[in-house]
Amino acid sequence: MSDARALAADVLADGQIDYLDLSLWDAFKEPYEAEFAGRRLLDYFTELPRGPVRLGTAGKILSAADARSILTQGADFAMIGTGAIIHHDFAARAVTDPDFVSDPVPVTAERLRAESVGPAFIEYLSTNWDDFVV
Repeated sequence: MSDARALAADVLADGQIDYLDLSLWDAFKEPYEAEFAGRRLLDYFTELPRGPVRLGTAGKILSAADARSILTQGADFAMIGTGAIIHHDFAARAVTDPDFVSDPVPVTAERLRAESVGPAFIEYLSTNWDDFVV
């Protein structure tokens, strides 16, 4: 955690990027290290000075409320993974319905095809993610 935070601080301070993408797998969890317990992992990054660099995160953001929470925590934007694979129009749904929640995984290959997910990606999700495709 210390190394990741220090690297992020350096990259943000350098200002040579437009945004920093934190792919946390779970944007709501606490760090594993005991010395960082009691706060969400994201909090340790949103408190860093960032100048003009924007900060975004992904990781188990599956509802409009989750996205709002990420923004409230200080991120500039939320990135949607699973929810956007299952719902090609996740963003539009989240904007128009503040209570929108993604359907849970697993989903069927047919459902993914209906969302315009291609066969190669469906195969990838089927073989590399234990709980995504039934």
